Amino acid sequence: CHRPLSFISLHTPTSRFFSTNTSKAPSNFRDEFTNLCSKGRLKEAFETFKSDIWTDPSLFSHLLQGCIQTQSLSLAKQLHSLIITSGCSSDKFISNHLLNAYSKFGELRTSVALFGVMPRKNVMSCNILIGGYVQN
Repeated sequence: CHRPLSFISLHTPTSRFFSTNTSKAPSNFRDEFTNLCSKGRLKEAFETFKSDIWTDPSLFSHLLQGCIQTQSLSLAKQLHSLIITSGCSSDKFISNHLLNAYSKFGELRTSVALFGVMPRKNVMSCNILIGGYVQN
C-alpha cells in the first residue's frame, strides 16, 4: 500500500465499529476470515483478525463484499476511512472493491469522485463505474 489519498468527504468515525481486541488469528485465518465475512459477521471478522488486516490489506476486499451482502453503506464508509488511514487507498485492487461497493449502493457521485482520484485505473475500474450507471 502507499500513502493515503486525501478523500476527506468520506471520512466517517470508525471508533463506533472498530474497538480494540487482542485475539490472535489461527493459522488458517484467511479461510475463517472469508467465511465470517461471507456470513455477514463483519464485526466478528474484523475484531478477530484486525492485526492481520494490516499485514494483508487484501482482506479489506472481503469486508467490503460483506458490506454489500449486508447492505451496510455506513460500514462501507467506515472501512473506506480505515483504508485511507492505512495508506492502502492507492492500491488498485482495493480501490476497485471500494468503487464496486459504492456503485452497488447507488452512490454514483461518490463512485465518480473515487474514480477521479484513483491513481491506478484499469479496465475493471471503468467497467465497475459503467455498471454502476447501468444499474442505477
